[in-house]
Amino acid sequence: MRPTAAERFLPTCSPLIQQASLYLSQGKRDEVSDLIEKLYPLLDPEPTVEKPTTTLRQIARSLLAVAQLCKAIGYPNDARDLLECALCRLSEMLQAEPEDRQLKVELATCFNHLAMLEEDEKNFPLAEEYYTSALQLRSNVYYRDEDSIPDEAENMVYLGGVFSNLGHFLMEQGRKDEAKGKFDTAITFLQASIKSAPVSLDDAEFQEYMQQWVRHYDQPHPMRMAVSFLQNAQAGMKTLSEQA
Repeated sequence: MRPTAAERFLPTCSPLIQQASLYLSQGKRDEVSDLIEKLYPLLDPEPTVEKPTTTLRQIARSLLAVAQLCKAIGYPNDARDLLECALCRLSEMLQAEPEDRQLKVELATCFNHLAMLEEDEKNFPLAEEYYTSALQLRSNVYYRDEDSIPDEAENMVYLGGVFSNLGHFLMEQGRKDEAKGKFDTAITFLQASIKSAPVSLDDAEFQEYMQQWVRHYDQPHPMRMAVSFLQNAQAGMKTLSEQA
């Protein structure tokens, strides 16, 4: 019997995303586009197939990853379609499992990326609505217990990232006081996240661990993202100071 798309997905899709990300880092846009075309059939398994929950979650995560690749090579409409598809799938899963914090986190990621797309397209009311939804979801999971997924430090990183993005959005709208508040909060969260790292981010073993994380999860390690988000928030705060 021929394997279904869902059965082919896990061993096939992740390596393609990793290769596309590598090509993107090398500036090979045509190769990225070719791999995205190969990924599309895997991201839409047959609706009649009974798919394990782990596969459904991985498909939703990969929709996010491929959407980011599409945006990076200048295909915003494709990115939006993929993000909306991921949003739909994650929302359906969250309805079935309303206490699942990881689903809330992934749904927040969808809203954050959709907000950035709408901001780029000058759809400002919709962008603000999406940023607000991302903040609400991230804030909802901002606590930690023994079985918490994600843990407090990781969630602080991405919560800080959303605050920073919203700060830049508000600054561009001329809402400087609101923007300053968002940047202040972002910087507080992100500095706390970086401080919580078990070792210095420059430690060689930790650097290797972060590389392994990328290979396993198809995305940068949260601590690497924390540094990037912090720089972004601090740059926004500097711009506000210069405009004062």
